[in-house]
Amino acid sequence: DDTVWILSLSYYDLPSHLKTCLLYLSVYPEDYEIEKDSLIWKWVAEGFIEKKTGTSLFQRGEEYFHQLINRNMIQGVESEEEGIIHCCRVHDMVLDLIRGLAGEENFITISNEDGGTSSRHKVRRIAHQNRILLDQSHPDSHRDMTQLRSLVAHGCDIRGWVLHPSFKLLRVLALERCTSHEYGRRWLEHLGKLVHLRYLGLRGTDVEELPEAIGALKLLQTLDLECIRGYGMQVQLPSSVSLLTQLVCL
Repeated sequence: DDTVWILSLSYYDLPSHLKTCLLYLSVYPEDYEIEKDSLIWKWVAEGFIEKKTGTSLFQRGEEYFHQLINRNMIQGVESEEEGIIHCCRVHDMVLDLIRGLAGEENFITISNEDGGTSSRHKVRRIAHQNRILLDQSHPDSHRDMTQLRSLVAHGCDIRGWVLHPSFKLLRVLALERCTSHEYGRRWLEHLGKLVHLRYLGLRGTDVEELPEAIGALKLLQTLDLECIRGYGMQVQLPSSVSLLTQLVCL
């Protein structure tokens, strides 16, 4: 109890922009190694990074990242080859704290293998973790998703689940280490309707090609197709990628 109290004091001592960035880390499962660059681009897409003259949004995000490490709210992970911090982890006790806070503030809705969620309100951000995802017509999808800004799935088995046309405000779509088997081509259905999307991540998935409709995403900043190390899947890029004039990270 004393430790939780101390962690709470540390959280409430953070400036507001760092609180927001820290709460966002609750979208990741326990013991997950969070890649720094991917995380920062998600923060940028969500609008969490404050502009500063002479500094890019990504550089500013790196400052936030290292401030959270210096305050011992996250743990930096160094690469073996270069000896630089390229990832981070969140201690279980910190994760429990920020998940509770994120749920209370309706900041993030967690949907795990038990099918449980931490919010009954309008969903602004949802994180699916290590579960089976079905079609949006399934009873599990009764929540109001019209205000959804961020959809992140880790380690999920996608069985006929598709994007819904009502996700018009979505800024972040990240499907990481997910499998789909025969449903792979349906993952990105309605992708062209997500006109506010800033971040599209398909890390370690078995998606083999992107639809031509991706060219309609005029605000897309990051297209993250990195494979899991040792997993040699290649993704076919359509010619419409050349229409993504706001793209800054591929």
